[in-house]
Parts: sequence; structure tokens; C-alpha cells
Amino acid sequence: MKLSSTNLLNVSSWFRLGFTLLFFYVLYHSWSFIVFLGLLQSVCLLLFGSPVQVLGYYVQSFYVFTQQLLAFVLFISDDKPYPFNLIPDDVQYYKKLFSQ
Repeated sequence: MKLSSTNLLNVSSWFRLGFTLLFFYVLYHSWSFIVFLGLLQSVCLLLFGSPVQVLGYYVQSFYVFTQQLLAFVLFISDDKPYPFNLIPDDVQYYKKLFSQ
């Protein structure tokens, strides 16, 4: 690993840093939502004898989203999670978009 000032000028590195900070923020606030869903499923188990199946599908989707967020933040994957993967991080795209 070599220290170089060209890394500071690399726009894709700044995009990655920006998305990483955004995803840290989302992860920080998602933990309270995870606790809420776990408690809600536990209460449903106590009252009705089983967790709510429809809510289980939602929890499973949220789990996949959180897993994708963690993979991106921890540099395991370069793929952004679902709603954010639609945002291009190609510099040429933005130059073309704003030059019109």
C-alpha cells in the first residue's frame, strides 16, 4: 500500500466515502427499528401463539437490506443496496447531465 495524493483526487473514492457515511447514518437509525420489529414479533408470539407471517416477510426483506448495507460499509462488497444502486456513480454521467 503506497500513500499517494492521486487517491485524494479520485472522484469514485469520494462517492464511496459519501455513500459509506450515508449508510452509517441509515444503519445507526435502523437498529431501533430492528429492536421494535423483534419486540412486536415477540408480543405477537405471546398473544397469538405464532409470529405474524406477513410481518415476517417484511423483516426478512429488512434483514437482506441491512446485510447489504453492512457489506458495503465494511468494504466486503462494492454493490450498493437496492434503492441506492439506482444512483450512478459514474463521473461522466453527471458531467453529461449538468452540461445540458
